[in-house]
Amino acid sequence: MRILPSTVILLLAYQTVFAAPAQPFLTRDQNPLLLVYGLPAASAARLPEHGTWQTDWTANLSNTLNIQTAENESLIIDGEIYQTMLHAEYGVADNWSIGVQAGWLTHTGGFMDQSIETYHDWFGLPQGDRTGQPHDRLLYRYTRNGVEALQLNNTDSGVSDMQLTTAYCLQQSPQRDYSVHASLKLPTGDPSRMTGSGAADVSVWLSGRETIGDNWQTFGNAGVLIPGKGDILPDQQQNKVWFSNLGLQWQFWSSVALKLQFEWHSSFYSDSALRFMGDATQLTTGGSWQISPGLAFDVALTEDIKVEESPDVTFHFALRFSY
Repeated sequence: MRILPSTVILLLAYQTVFAAPAQPFLTRDQNPLLLVYGLPAASAARLPEHGTWQTDWTANLSNTLNIQTAENESLIIDGEIYQTMLHAEYGVADNWSIGVQAGWLTHTGGFMDQSIETYHDWFGLPQGDRTGQPHDRLLYRYTRNGVEALQLNNTDSGVSDMQLTTAYCLQQSPQRDYSVHASLKLPTGDPSRMTGSGAADVSVWLSGRETIGDNWQTFGNAGVLIPGKGDILPDQQQNKVWFSNLGLQWQFWSSVALKLQFEWHSSFYSDSALRFMGDATQLTTGGSWQISPGLAFDVALTEDIKVEESPDVTFHFALRFSY
């Protein structure tokens, strides 16, 4: 009993030490038709201080089965995507940062189909297009006007497109952060393997964070992507894509924060009535564990809250280092 008051004080101190500006989940739409483009992941408004690094290693595992048809189109997207990314950002000067992002992308039939169907059965959820379809199949096929415009049916992987980034801090304080970001995506991936688009993309966006209570913060991004003329359905590619995300963080206890994050983007492709090729809205929920002042671990789940617009489910993991 004599030890208890000291323990409570230590726990409170531990919570105070690890209080930090909210950082979004580094997620984006894992639709394989869009993943080849330079759509930025949700970005933190707080930049690294001058002379320091922020390094993030992320892993995303997504599963989808979408079969859609329209008057002159048909689409089947059945498979899993494993994506690993490393993003390093450096505070090159007061209020300025530069960064680089590189990764590896794998398209495969995967292993989760049976588990997802079992989960749907347990909770009485509809199976949708999954009924009668083979398990663990990889098949991407898009047909338009009787012509097969895209197909991938063998497991493939490779280096994804690299991105170079820069950012400028507009405002920084304990209560709020605002920054403007820009990125250049380089065509280092392979369009034939669907690990890259075959063209360079440019994007600019604004990031913000606000403290709205003792344990609550909100954060968000909004911007535009200008894709280069790539090799994935080039005749239907849009000239610009708008995107945004909005999140809320609750400091649940000590070094653990719970977050939810909405993400939206406009269509990447024109002249299509298929939902999977249009705009999309996703919801990501999960938490962050601040292991130490310079090390954090994220785990989250992304779902297509507007069905048939994005992958059925994505599991997100991230390790974040500051030094």
